[in-house]
Amino acid sequence: MAILERINRWSGRIEAVRRARRRVMAPLLRVHSASYDAPELREWERRGWIGAGEACRLAAASAPREECGRAVLFVVTLGPWKVGRAALSPMWRHLGIPGIWVGGMVVEPAVRGSGVGRRLLDEIVRVASRLPGVGEIWANVREDNQVSLRTFRSAGFGLVPRPDWEARIAEHYLRCGRRSGKRDLIVCRTIKSDPGLSAGPFG
Repeated sequence: MAILERINRWSGRIEAVRRARRRVMAPLLRVHSASYDAPELREWERRGWIGAGEACRLAAASAPREECGRAVLFVVTLGPWKVGRAALSPMWRHLGIPGIWVGGMVVEPAVRGSGVGRRLLDEIVRVASRLPGVGEIWANVREDNQVSLRTFRSAGFGLVPRPDWEARIAEHYLRCGRRSGKRDLIVCRTIKSDPGLSAGPFG
């Protein structure tokens, strides 16, 4: 019993530290966004926010050209340092899966638990609401990634049973050499697009 009490006490202290860190970091975090064909991605390369040559690869990935404004890269910075990134794009269209998806979401280990992931998702929702014709945002999350699932839930995403999509995504990962044996769950958030906006997220 004494051991359990100590564990609970330390868990409470750790959570208190995390809350304090979130309060301190929140005003210092900045989220930057740019469409896949945006010229500022060259500057992101120079700053080390994205890899060398990634701007060209992203522009190529956004073909056909009409999808460029619906494929957006997000980077979170803390001062001069990149601490997180994600993308919003029709990433599974080649599998016959429709919709705009959150993908490639990564938060640096040193700042996990500090609200970076939630800040990313809040900005993604804001930008997506300015994309014409977008009513939902989708994401696939590994079933054993409980931290990521909690973050998505806190941002208003809910689980959606889509075994057909799960199977296609699993087959894709298998072909790419990912053989984890873990399935990806599908989550979705409904958003309200602004009907008065038609110039994409940056117009």
